[in-house]
Amino acid sequence: MVNVIVNGMKEKIRNAVGKIRSKIKNTAVGKKLCSAAGKLAAVTAGPRRVLGGFYGKICEKTAKPVAFIRKCEQKPLLFCIGLSFLLYLVVEMLSRRSVFAAVTYLVHNPTVFIYNWLIVLVTLSVALLFKRREFMFALISIAWFALGTVNCVLLGYRTTPLNFMDFGTFKDVMGIMTVYFSPSEIASMAALGVFVFLVIGFLFVKSPKEKIRLPKAAASIAALSVTLALATSVSVSSGSLATTFHNIQDAYKQYGFAYCFACSVVDRGISKPEDYSQEMIGGILNKIEENKAKADKEADPEFSNKASEKTPNIIMLQMESFFDVNHLKDVTFSENPLPVYTSLKENYSSGYLTTPSFGAGTSNTEFEVLTGMSLDYFGPGEYPYTTILRETTGESVAYDLKDYGYSSHAIHNHTGKFYGRYLVYPNLGFDSFTSVEYMQNVERNPLEWAEDSCLTGEIMKAMNDTENQDLVFAVSVQGHGKYPTEVIDETQTIKAYGFNEAEAVGFDYYINQINEMDTFLGELTNELSKSGEPTVLVIYGDHLPKFTIDPSELENGNIYQTEYVIWDNFGLAKEDENFNTYQLYPQVLSKLNMTNGVMTGFQQFCKGDESFYNMLGALQYDILYGQCYAYGGTNPFEKTDMHMGIDPISVSGISVSGDYLYVSGKNFTAASKIFINGDELKTNFLNSDRIMCAESISLDEGDVIQVIQMSSKKTQLSSTEQWVWYPDGAVVMSEAEANHVFERIESQDDIERDISREENEI
Repeated sequence: MVNVIVNGMKEKIRNAVGKIRSKIKNTAVGKKLCSAAGKLAAVTAGPRRVLGGFYGKICEKTAKPVAFIRKCEQKPLLFCIGLSFLLYLVVEMLSRRSVFAAVTYLVHNPTVFIYNWLIVLVTLSVALLFKRREFMFALISIAWFALGTVNCVLLGYRTTPLNFMDFGTFKDVMGIMTVYFSPSEIASMAALGVFVFLVIGFLFVKSPKEKIRLPKAAASIAALSVTLALATSVSVSSGSLATTFHNIQDAYKQYGFAYCFACSVVDRGISKPEDYSQEMIGGILNKIEENKAKADKEADPEFSNKASEKTPNIIMLQMESFFDVNHLKDVTFSENPLPVYTSLKENYSSGYLTTPSFGAGTSNTEFEVLTGMSLDYFGPGEYPYTTILRETTGESVAYDLKDYGYSSHAIHNHTGKFYGRYLVYPNLGFDSFTSVEYMQNVERNPLEWAEDSCLTGEIMKAMNDTENQDLVFAVSVQGHGKYPTEVIDETQTIKAYGFNEAEAVGFDYYINQINEMDTFLGELTNELSKSGEPTVLVIYGDHLPKFTIDPSELENGNIYQTEYVIWDNFGLAKEDENFNTYQLYPQVLSKLNMTNGVMTGFQQFCKGDESFYNMLGALQYDILYGQCYAYGGTNPFEKTDMHMGIDPISVSGISVSGDYLYVSGKNFTAASKIFINGDELKTNFLNSDRIMCAESISLDEGDVIQVIQMSSKKTQLSSTEQWVWYPDGAVVMSEAEANHVFERIESQDDIERDISREENEI
């Protein structure tokens, strides 16, 4: 009875649709549409025949494999087991960029390989819950294959393997792809993406619908999940798997791609210590005070730890991919690329500095230096600049020095958006941040990175901007890759001999760039010497450059070590010592007898304690994620009202000549863009006092005109005051604070997408 009613309703619907279609066809519009459809069918008849023939051949060629696969799918669980094994073997081949290396890994580490296989098997088993089981098998397989392929490509441009945090920066990566890929390569990748999308659609259409055996499928998935959970617990407790990766590159090689990538998905932040409590943190604070009291008894009583007029300026200079290439054992040079740096090391305190990364990861070195915290306690591949420091403030050298009367300035000769610094620095206590968008007359090297010579003037400007002592944290960019494979600078004068032949051209380019950076160091120290202000300059490299360098090829035998130098102009004693990057700033302050701050005091007075690393992890959790017991239960660090740049960008007048708008003012740069009613107009930079709208416009009464510093097409850093247009051409200025950093209200996903990642972390 029900079927009769349903069929009757279907027939009525078909008749109604037919009548409507007939009426539409008889209208003028309908006739035109039918005519157009006929012409389109005629035009596409040939291509459709070609595609139909091509499709027929594909079906013919794939008939037997498809039949075999569908026969195997009759036992879905066994099919899932076999497919996941083959799939993971391919993923490891891609991730290790070698078939032989993947097979060797399987033979020598069968237990860990099987564990990773189990991870893939569990994800693939989800397909058992879907009617289009074949499609889901294919979709999940494509996802794993894509992860392996992306990782394979990434490792050709950087040392850090793919991790989940990379997907948060996809939008910014797209903006710098031209640095690493040619237009033809980008077009090929786009075509491949379209092809994969079409394949997925084809598979969905052609995939048969299967009957779901829900109880059996659920039981299989549950059994596999429980097995994976037990295997994880046993492997971690036995030491076969690690939960903390001190070296993410080595971790991927040792523990497998699936496990390490999965850890990057689920493991974020710092784990809560098992015995975390107010008493526990109180015990650490007591130990700091006890050790400090012992040290005070041995200290010179005439040297006060209180700030005075003689307290020096402190400049911390982080140099991109900078290290002393003279440490390469079998490489010689036509001349020493680093004469200034060599002299500085001979005459001032210096030593090796162990960084958290090799070839990339600038912001993680920066994080450790500024906070005194170690990356070892965070999730695998995590960048705190993209996670916790977006949400909270935390102790840093900038905050600790405020109690001594210091002002704090950050400088970077690349975009303010890079690593999201303009959003992170206020949470680290900086009062101002000068990015390249606020710099004048910046010269570029052959790879279009800003040369470091521009930093000298910016550092001196920051120091002269205040009457009190200054902390200046400057990050350079000139030594950045991707290093060329062909000679792009005919003016190079220094030549290396004995370096890896495949990378020799790029290495020659690199040593000439760091030679220019070395010249910059000489200019900077000369300017600081002439300033008349007592100053400490801390110079260090963020990581080694991305070349194929084996530890055995270095005199120090460690590719995770750069060096530091502590220059001064008032006679500090030379004391050479090796540090980790998270120990650097406390050691510098120790030389100045400054001990303010929990993390500072801990690093200075507990570094030799047998429980140092456990206490360090507990303090980091308490400060960033816990109850701030170290500060009496309240986070004492308030986000700073940070300004962009030192020189205020302002508008002094607006005029119209013909159809073009001109804006007069001060300190404009190429990043200054004209906005009308919130819409950006194409802007031409004429000079620091004048910019113009490069398109004809007509103004209406009440139009609001403003100049905004743009870091990218969509990222606004700061703005000038607003001007309002009136019919007689007069403008009225509304008050606004110059260079005031924008407060952005957006989701965490939006923030992560806006964070720039280092170019060799694409």
